[in-house]
Amino acid sequence: MSFLKKRKIMVCSPSTVQLGRDVVLSCRGEPQSDLTAETLEWKCGTAFVHVYRSGGDNFDDQDLRFKNRTILNHQNLKDGNVSLTLTKVTKEDEGNYTFCLLNCFTVFCRVILSYYAYVSAP
Repeated sequence: MSFLKKRKIMVCSPSTVQLGRDVVLSCRGEPQSDLTAETLEWKCGTAFVHVYRSGGDNFDDQDLRFKNRTILNHQNLKDGNVSLTLTKVTKEDEGNYTFCLLNCFTVFCRVILSYYAYVSAP
C-alpha cells in the first residue's frame, strides 16, 4: 500500500539558524512509512531547492543558489523522514520553504527559515 493511501499527515518544524551555519529543515510523515519510491520536492517560493525522484536526487531543476548546498538523507526516507539539510546559510536563504509529496496527492508543509547574525560580547 502506498504512503498516500495510508496517511496524509506531514509534520514540519520551523527552523532558526545562524548565518554561515547548516540548518535541518525538519519534516516527517506520521505514522512512519517508506517514501523511497515517491517523488519529493523542496521549494523556496517557486525555486527548486531539492528534488528526489526515481530513487535518487535530481539536480536538473535545482536553483543555482542551492547548488551543492542540500543534503537529503536517503536512509531516512524509509522511515518517512524527508528532512533536508541546507548548508552554509546566507541572508538570501531566509523565507518560506515548501515540501511537496507528489503522486496522486500533493501535501504541503511550510518551514519558515529565519536567520540571525552572531554578535560577540565586547
